[in-house]
Amino acid sequence: MNTNDFYSQSYNYSSWGDFTLDDERRARSRFSRFFLSTAVFLVVAQIAAIALELILLLIMGEGSKTVLESSWYVWGANVFALYIVAFPILYLIVRRMQGAFRTKYRMPAKEFLILFVIGQSLMTIGGIIGTAVNGFIGALIGRDITDTTSDLIENSPLYLILIVAVIIGPIIEELIFRKLLMDKLGMYGDRLAIIVSAVSFGLFHGNLYQFFYAAMLGALLAYMYSRTSNVWYPIAMHMLMNFFGSIIPMLLSDSVDKLLELQTLIESGAQYDVTEYTRVATIVGGYSLFQYGMLFAGIMLMYKLRRRFFVTDRCEILIPKERRASLVLLNPGSIIFLVVVAATMVLNIIFA
Repeated sequence: MNTNDFYSQSYNYSSWGDFTLDDERRARSRFSRFFLSTAVFLVVAQIAAIALELILLLIMGEGSKTVLESSWYVWGANVFALYIVAFPILYLIVRRMQGAFRTKYRMPAKEFLILFVIGQSLMTIGGIIGTAVNGFIGALIGRDITDTTSDLIENSPLYLILIVAVIIGPIIEELIFRKLLMDKLGMYGDRLAIIVSAVSFGLFHGNLYQFFYAAMLGALLAYMYSRTSNVWYPIAMHMLMNFFGSIIPMLLSDSVDKLLELQTLIESGAQYDVTEYTRVATIVGGYSLFQYGMLFAGIMLMYKLRRRFFVTDRCEILIPKERRASLVLLNPGSIIFLVVVAATMVLNIIFA
């Protein structure tokens, strides 16, 4: 097989027999167990975060208020609760589940670049949809819904964002939603695993601002893992996406503020530094042009290559189409996970 050819890679079909009642029972149990582990992950993380806050309140009393409101504490608490406490528990729940057999393939740099452009486009489209949905909900309830994640990033030191959002977060999240999920559920077909990975990854973020672009990016990352069976490719892509979505805007924030300040002077008729205005306008305009260029280039690439992104179902057991939704959704683990996520989203809307 020529693994360097983005457009010619093919897979061998696995053989399967009839989907029996025993197969259905095992499939329902497997999906339930994985989603239960994810629900436990979210609940344990929340409990750990609350426990950490209570400990600080008991030790420091009123003096803890300043610490609890600091950005380094928020980032540190997230790392402690999600990745140090909750992630090992999730792994212990799913580690004994049999995984699908996978053979690793090397992804050519050309394909990685193409997927990066598409990913940038998906992030922009998902962000627009998320903003529109939250604006609609805000209009219904009569108040704006705050994007707490963006607010946290804007008010955090660059090094914290780099360490947590660009390095630690992508590694752990890809291990959960691509490596573990795709391996443990991949025996029922990569198409189904990609959909489950994408939607659950979007829901995992717990708010509607991030759900749409996270789900779209999750589908792309799951596709990458499906093609290569190497988790380092989606990890690298995830890191790049978070870098361009958080670090670059942070670096440009001063230029944006300066441009707005100069535009206010221009509108008021006051004198302003033409050289400075040209410099910051070039920086901000150049980045905006880059974003729109990525958006349109990604849309064109998705349309042009739409047939080449077809995923061959490498199944050990093929679930009939009419039973897939019920097996994935109508089991105790999935129901608990959806309840936990729905409660989180509602609370985020209420207290945003």
